[in-house]
Amino acid sequence: MSELRDSGTAAGAVGIPPPRWAGAGSGWRVLSLLLGLSAGYVALWWTAPIGEHIWSPLGATMLHGDSPSFFFDNRASRYRWVGYPLFLAGVDAVFGTPEAVPPVQLVLSAAAVCFLGWMVWHTRRAAWLAVALTVTLFGLSAVARFHAYILSEGLFAPLLCALLGVVVRLVRHASARWVALGALLCGLAVTVRPAAMALLALWPFLGWLLWPRLRGRRWRLAAAVLLPLTVVFVVEAVVWRTVHGWQGERPSIVNRALFAKAVLVSDDQAAAGSRLPNADLARFLVEARREAAPLRHLIAAAPERHMRAILLRNAESAAEGVSYGLFSEPLRALALRRGESADRLLGAIGWRALGARPGAWLANAATHWLPMWTYYSVNDAAFTERYEAYVRGQMNRANARLFQDANAVQPMAADPEPAAVV
Repeated sequence: MSELRDSGTAAGAVGIPPPRWAGAGSGWRVLSLLLGLSAGYVALWWTAPIGEHIWSPLGATMLHGDSPSFFFDNRASRYRWVGYPLFLAGVDAVFGTPEAVPPVQLVLSAAAVCFLGWMVWHTRRAAWLAVALTVTLFGLSAVARFHAYILSEGLFAPLLCALLGVVVRLVRHASARWVALGALLCGLAVTVRPAAMALLALWPFLGWLLWPRLRGRRWRLAAAVLLPLTVVFVVEAVVWRTVHGWQGERPSIVNRALFAKAVLVSDDQAAAGSRLPNADLARFLVEARREAAPLRHLIAAAPERHMRAILLRNAESAAEGVSYGLFSEPLRALALRRGESADRLLGAIGWRALGARPGAWLANAATHWLPMWTYYSVNDAAFTERYEAYVRGQMNRANARLFQDANAVQPMAADPEPAAVV
């Protein structure tokens, strides 16, 4: 890494001599090729944004199960950051219909990929690399099809590509203007998908990587990062409060997700209750885990890791909906007795349980993430039969309702995807 920093210093001071073909004419040819690829991608999917089978991975219409929760008139939007709901409202205001969202996302995706490819060429003067990257990203976009659906990924993906383009530029030449643009894109990405909060670590890392080249400009560049991020997050908070009200606590889906994991992690957490700040919370966690014990056994005993992944995902989704599903009545009683919001109580339980058993949480994450790379290749009719046989073999009169509530009984059947797509 030290060699990288030293070479970066030299490259920034001296510059990398471009190849003989990398003149102005060559640049225009590369840009024309990238623009042509982008226009072709838009034209390919403009009239039929959702295709057959592998070209419609999330369904045959632009609406997914989570889509309604991104509209401001849906109560579930209280759990969302306002980046994507505000984008939807803007598209609806301009075009008069939310059906314009997929075409707008398609154009933004194509423009962002083109920008990233152009920044790669502008930095490295390697036409083959810029074109190969652009073609690869368009190929991946065609498979994922995020721009075809009303889902935050449809806007997050182009924001991420644009941010990567800015980062490529910054590695070559760090200026306050480009730093501010990158920080703005990073902040917007977080407001669209809060999980992107991890991207904020990019800025201290870039500062460390480019430190020798930033002498005399460090405070100015730090301000170029902090100011756009601050403005974006303040505006997001103000818009959320304006839409959803200034009184009361802002709920967080993270609290519910953490609680769901605390209930379903495979480790025996009976002792974890002693680490909770209150005996009421400890009892509630113990009771919730006791009620969910058949689900934990069902997940742990599954003969295939893909079964475990599907069962765990569906069970956690059901446990997250505690206000209207599993554990709802005990939660309401606990919140009323303590005079606190249910959301805050779930967060207190989830965070403490996370700290108590980190190993079990890592195993939970592995169950979720490892099968994702091959999930679509195995969820065929034969897999569905094995799944149903296993679940029904574990089901009895005592746990039938619990299995139904956790969506564990009926798996989704699909034709297997080609290996290249996976």
